[in-house]
Amino acid sequence: MGGTQSLIRVEEVHKTFDDIKALDGISLEMKPCIFGLVGPNGAGKTTLLRILLGLIKPDKGKAQVLGHDVTDRLRPFLMRIRVLHERPYFPPLMTPIKYLEHVGHLYGAKIDPRELLSEVDLLHVANRRIGKFSAGMYRRLGIAQTLVGDPELVFLDEPTANLDVDGRDIMIRKIIQLHMNRGISFFI
Repeated sequence: MGGTQSLIRVEEVHKTFDDIKALDGISLEMKPCIFGLVGPNGAGKTTLLRILLGLIKPDKGKAQVLGHDVTDRLRPFLMRIRVLHERPYFPPLMTPIKYLEHVGHLYGAKIDPRELLSEVDLLHVANRRIGKFSAGMYRRLGIAQTLVGDPELVFLDEPTANLDVDGRDIMIRKIIQLHMNRGISFFI
């Protein structure tokens, strides 16, 4: 296994919904990196994400995040991870500054919202209402939100969905830059 500890370890995980096999014995290991899970719609990617976040339990198998079993009731890894879901919601009447301050308060993290916005190239719209954002700006605000509290691991569910070619390129470059500069690992 080498010297680097696994951030995620999945061993023979199965999950069925009624008569549909969503996951059929998936195993994987993720060390610090940018990890992309690829597959067609309906392949079980979101089901695996929900298992890793402890939102649903596997029928069979084991899954660990940051060395902790995802089925543990207390899930001590939760404060060390962040998530950007495929369809996030942001309060349309708030500004990014106020929104990030609110998120920082919820996590008990001292943050500089301007620094976070600068990291995702949104400082120029720091006082604009979120409801006026383009799809790309919305996604980048989501990335800024995931940076609150300096997480070790960020889960991104379809981070480039509904973005044009340039927006996808910007998002991918931003993820690589954050991994290189901050050491954050991403499970995409």
